[in-house]
Amino acid sequence: MELIVTLASANLIYLLIAFCSSFISYMLYDFMQDGMILDFYRKAIEKLPSILGKPLGLCLKCFHVWINIFIFSIHVIEGGNINLFFFIIATAISYHILLKNWYN
Repeated sequence: MELIVTLASANLIYLLIAFCSSFISYMLYDFMQDGMILDFYRKAIEKLPSILGKPLGLCLKCFHVWINIFIFSIHVIEGGNINLFFFIIATAISYHILLKNWYN
């Protein structure tokens, strides 16, 4: 029974990350707009080549994938296990949420 509870809890982490990461990505992306608190960061990454600038925040979709990787990395560093299948599914769910909420 304990194994089932452990597995269910691990899957809840993936769903939590999937639902929260799209909102975190958009929040950080929104904070990089003109006059916002991270405006200085956006101006700094605009000077980089687009192959580096887009994943660092110039493209919301590219930035979102890296936010997901960062959040999952924190989860692994904190002692959680990573299941590649669930990581891909969670990234796909969060990407879908991102597209449905902020793109027409």
